[in-house]
Amino acid sequence: MSIVNCVSCNKKISSRAESCPHCGFSTSGMTQDDEERKKRHKHFLKVQSINNQAALAVLLFVAGFAYMYWGGVSPSEKEWYIAMSVSGIGFFWYIINRIRMVIVKRSKR
Repeated sequence: MSIVNCVSCNKKISSRAESCPHCGFSTSGMTQDDEERKKRHKHFLKVQSINNQAALAVLLFVAGFAYMYWGGVSPSEKEWYIAMSVSGIGFFWYIINRIRMVIVKRSKR
């Protein structure tokens, strides 16, 4: 008997357990291919989530930038500062998501 990670929730369970006590995922009757497929699917969903967040960050950046320059507001108005803040938040969120993507891709190796 050894301690392994659950393929569903990634918490420690016994290798002889028929189901995970944490998430209830049934491990009985799973082949090695089923476990690999489940792990690849979880990794795909994580990468997809990061990509969706990066797309939303780019949308925020572009919307703030567009309003800042084509919205007809001058740099001394409150709307200009709001647009500048939204653009900055979008930019930094995008950078953070790219860093997260590098970390996720390196962890797969």
